[in-house]
Amino acid sequence: MLLAFVVAATTVGSVSSQQTEPPAKRSSSPGAAGQISGRVVRADSLQPLAKAVVTLWPVEQPSETLSTRTDSSGNFAFREVPIGTYRLRAQRRGFVTQLYGQRGSGPGLTVPVAAGEHKAGVDFVLMPAGVITGTIYDEDYEPVEEIEVAALRLRFVRGGKRTAQMVRTTRTNDLGQYRLAGLEPGFYLVLAAGSGSGVPWSTRTDSLAYVPAFYLNAATQEEARQVRVVSGGETTGVDISVRTSPTYTLSGVIMDTTGGSGPKRYSVGFARGIGVVTMASREASFTFRGLTPGEYTLVAIVIGQSASLRGQARMEDQQPFHFGGLYLSVVPEIEEAPTGGASLESDGRFAVRELPAGEYTLQLSGRESEVYLKQVRCEGQDHSARPVTLRVGETLECTLLLSHEVGEVRGRVEQEGRPAAGMVVVLIPRERELRRQPRYTMVAQTNPDGQFEIRGVIPGDYLAFALEPLEDANYFALDFAERNRDAAEPVTVAAQKSHFLRLNVATPR
Repeated sequence: MLLAFVVAATTVGSVSSQQTEPPAKRSSSPGAAGQISGRVVRADSLQPLAKAVVTLWPVEQPSETLSTRTDSSGNFAFREVPIGTYRLRAQRRGFVTQLYGQRGSGPGLTVPVAAGEHKAGVDFVLMPAGVITGTIYDEDYEPVEEIEVAALRLRFVRGGKRTAQMVRTTRTNDLGQYRLAGLEPGFYLVLAAGSGSGVPWSTRTDSLAYVPAFYLNAATQEEARQVRVVSGGETTGVDISVRTSPTYTLSGVIMDTTGGSGPKRYSVGFARGIGVVTMASREASFTFRGLTPGEYTLVAIVIGQSASLRGQARMEDQQPFHFGGLYLSVVPEIEEAPTGGASLESDGRFAVRELPAGEYTLQLSGRESEVYLKQVRCEGQDHSARPVTLRVGETLECTLLLSHEVGEVRGRVEQEGRPAAGMVVVLIPRERELRRQPRYTMVAQTNPDGQFEIRGVIPGDYLAFALEPLEDANYFALDFAERNRDAAEPVTVAAQKSHFLRLNVATPR
């Protein structure tokens, strides 16, 4: 069967060369350095874990990492640690990777290090990972070899979107059996994704193929049954039946409205469930063969005829500021397309090149406790709340206005009258539209004394919640605040002010 359609090349995603600034040099002299040490043990027996890999990185420069291994007693140490604030992560085969101080899906704790200070007792308790096993059969109940199987988790992310995040993949053996190992406790979707032959879709000639299916033999995520995984346990018998189907050819032409002159080449990609397959064509046409029935999302970009975004970041108060450590993300309006971006130079200049034509929003990350992106102006137009449009061959000049005028929310969380450690504290904007902007919703985790601190809060009206860590991060859903309004503590955050809250752990709906 031949399916013909038209794809407008203006609906394109972002493919960008990432420019990064070398990390700022920090003092490593003995007088200025500190130490961090701790121990890694098993959660089930509290026995030491040897050969666990512990990784350390500064909060403001997460790409600058150091790693070490635990000894036979589970001990580790980082010496000559420069002054700063750090996060740590521990991982070992067969166990769930964990951030320091993390509980459930919480964000974990930071470790500040002062000159000459030794931070001891930075300990990790790793849970044994779980396993899902099963067999993939065809419609005649015969095992199928070389089927790709994936474990996915449904989670909300900042901005309110719900995504299916791929956690593990494997393939079936000659008996049709698969084993998905290294899983943290929780609920998963299991997907038998297809044969994965490795043949490019533009050249495949399969007349029959296996149709992807979820457990229990469901065609969509909405119909799928979730599988529970427990720490150190094996969930068996997660069998899926896949059916064979005639394959289809998907063919079309690109109607290019991006402008520009001369011959052009295009790249066309499609997404379905998991993964994106792309192919390149010298002409404005494309063909994908060997496709099974289902819904597909297509994206087209122009190769070699790109746009650029450049400009200058400035501080609202006009005071001198070192912009190193800040990263500008250029996010396409099409969800399936990749994101481009670049690090800001120390003087605030930035340039993002090789962007396909299309619509984008600009987001700033890094050093959130100090500044926030208050305004975006491009070619004299305000794009703070609406996307910018890039055209082929265009270099768009933009100015980013940053503000120091952030507030702070700190406090204490209790559960049944006692300090509640490891709880998630979430600040959600009262205005629903602001929840679509990831920077506005902020999360912290309580320390062993039930205390928390959220710095870098954009001034405005918020609802504060204290919660057990939620596996699906449901507090990022756009309607969470309304569904749980009676459990919220309202707070109006003012610039350069610290606000103290006393919160009780709520049970969300």
